[in-house]
Parts: sequence; structure tokens; C-alpha cells
Amino acid sequence: MRALLTHHADCNYFEHMTDTLVIYYSLEGNTDYVAKLAARKLQADIVRIEPIKAYPRKGFRKFLIGGRDAVFSVHVQLQTVLPDFSQYAKLLIGTPVWAGTMAAPMNTLLHSAKIRGKHIALFACSASGNAKKCFAKMKALLPENTIDSCVSFINPVIHAGTAVDEQIDELAFR
Repeated sequence: MRALLTHHADCNYFEHMTDTLVIYYSLEGNTDYVAKLAARKLQADIVRIEPIKAYPRKGFRKFLIGGRDAVFSVHVQLQTVLPDFSQYAKLLIGTPVWAGTMAAPMNTLLHSAKIRGKHIALFACSASGNAKKCFAKMKALLPENTIDSCVSFINPVIHAGTAVDEQIDELAFR
């Protein structure tokens, strides 16, 4: 049975049922796909962060606006009510790679959330598989934590199957 993180809108609190949280941002569905598989496998709670103003999903504007915000480390307003991170020992944090770095909503989360003393597994989804710069920036924003693994997925929705499942197994904690 998969643990769920339930947000109760009328009370503004979360029902917490595990020591592991998957928290992620996804625009086109690749990061969402990996996050949901990982949460199911680990029986983890899961939270998808969303900006108040959605990014364009296609065309030139998607690359222009998303890439600009990522490159300049823009802090966007998030509509997501964040959980109490102190309730978790382990976090899986996922983002798409935009212009070689993390997406702006993830940048906002990592700058604003007080995440300390956790075991963390990072994952990133892209078309190229080059997430080194993205992981370096994420690690720099999580200095008081133990980064146990960093896994880069290349178009996981397109390549769904055994290879993606094996990569999810690499999102391990020490």
C-alpha cells in the first residue's frame, strides 16, 4: 500500500504517514512520471510543487521564459502548500533540467524551505542527460544535508520500462 500525503484544504495541514517525502516540479510530465514511480516503490509521501503562474508548455515561449527564469535563478511564487519538512528523515527532490540547471520553481523551493539534517536523493529529467550543473546548484542549496545519490533520467516517459525502473533503484539512501 502506498503512503499518501493528503492536504486538507479546509484545515491547511498534511496527514503524514511515512519518513520519506518525494517533492518535485514537472512541466511536461517526465519528472512527474519518475516521482510517482519512486513514491510508489518507496511507499513515500509525495508533493508536486506548482508556481502560481504556470509556464508555457510548448513553443518558443516555453524555452524563452523557462530558460530565462532558470538561468537567472528567478524566484517564482509557489501555489503549493509545503509540508513540514521536519517530519521527514529522507527526501527525494526532482526537477526538469532547464538551460542546464534546475527549473525556477525548484530553485524557489530550495531557497525558501528550511531543509536541514536530511538524507537526500536528487533526480533530474532532461533530453540530454547532462544534469551535472543542475545537481551542483541543488547541492549548494542543501549544505546541511547528506546527499546520498544523484540520478539523471533521459526522457523517462519515452523510455519507460526496465531501464527507468533500474535508475529509480539508484535513488537510494545510505
